[in-house]
Amino acid sequence: NNIYSIKEVKRAVVEQNGQLIIIRPGEKNPKFPLITDGQLQTDILQVIGEDEKWLLKEMKKQGLKAYSDVFLGEYVDGKLNLTAYW
Repeated sequence: NNIYSIKEVKRAVVEQNGQLIIIRPGEKNPKFPLITDGQLQTDILQVIGEDEKWLLKEMKKQGLKAYSDVFLGEYVDGKLNLTAYW
């Protein structure tokens, strides 16, 4: 268990499973679970500063049309990595 003062936190995100991700200034951003088991995590979309229009465009580039086609969609270092069900 780590205890941080608010001044030491660059960003904090609570994942759907209740896990808390804390990013400190100077740390590399972690993988953000944007789509999990076919479900969009809208709070993560807000955290990364994008909207659904952007996400659907990026999905289309990778040959996917619906969130339900995506087992896992992670946003890592400014890129969307998708793992499809098929």
